[in-house]
Amino acid sequence: FDALYAEPRQYSHKEQTAFSGPDVQVVRQVAGCEGSHVGDISHDVTIIGAGYEDHLLSAVADAKAKTKKLCMLGFPSLRADMYQENILRVQMAEEALGASIENEILAPAHDPFVVATELSRVVHRHEQRKELTNLYLCPLSTKPHVLGFMLFYLTERLNTPTSVIYPFCDQYNVSTSIGVGRIWRYTIELPSINSAP
Repeated sequence: FDALYAEPRQYSHKEQTAFSGPDVQVVRQVAGCEGSHVGDISHDVTIIGAGYEDHLLSAVADAKAKTKKLCMLGFPSLRADMYQENILRVQMAEEALGASIENEILAPAHDPFVVATELSRVVHRHEQRKELTNLYLCPLSTKPHVLGFMLFYLTERLNTPTSVIYPFCDQYNVSTSIGVGRIWRYTIELPSINSAP
């Protein structure tokens, strides 16, 4: 299938843009992306695709407080100023994230395939040091990042103790950007059910 993404020319209120309401109702697994988790939580890892909303970052970090947390940032960003705006928002959640701000993963904000590859590299690096107990993936950044998180989950983490999680809010804003910068088309070829791990 082909996935289309209309890249915003700019976010309506720059780093202050609110994509969702202020109240997070629950941080939970996304339906259809639930893993069979193990009771041992000694080497749990949460990877957050960090977007602009620090309250969502904090909610996820608090919900997975006992896990090692890593942040993926969109770099290069969609626009030159968006990386700095993103950093400002992540720093606002620094207390909840802890040392994860020092453990940044960078992947282009517009390229889901590089995102999936970087996630694979980071997870394999952690598994080489010590076997992961549970893995939580939380894409909060650009839609191409979300697609990359899902590609990684579907191609490498099905039937493992891995879940995609999300902080669900009671409302989401409809208008968050001004204009269209570029339109991207991604051709996705998923593995057949028989070849999935």
